[in-house]
Amino acid sequence: MDIQIPNNTQELIGHKIESAKSSLDCFYLKLDGGLGLILKPNKTTAIIEHSIVKADQLPTLSEAVCAVDWSWIYRSKIENLKTSPNQVMFKLNPAGPLKVNSGVWQNKPFLFFDPYKA
Repeated sequence: MDIQIPNNTQELIGHKIESAKSSLDCFYLKLDGGLGLILKPNKTTAIIEHSIVKADQLPTLSEAVCAVDWSWIYRSKIENLKTSPNQVMFKLNPAGPLKVNSGVWQNKPFLFFDPYKA
């Protein structure tokens, strides 16, 4: 089966989250339909850049310093998705809102989340 890669994040509305992983400089969602969404802060501007890929192209993250149990968003449907330079805001059903933000510390961009569950 050939997977159609959406052209923009708005085309991800309606998809369900199968899994998620994060590190200080990457957040990804594995979605139903064989899709994946990768969010990373630009190394010089900290603007959040996104990539929509096939699920089997998602990176392997092994950074343990900020390990988060994302299972609380699994099986949630993306009802809305808004992007701005330093924030991506998801409206998830039933999990609720999730904001992915970027910041800079010691001249290094990083991602942080609101809300988060340790």
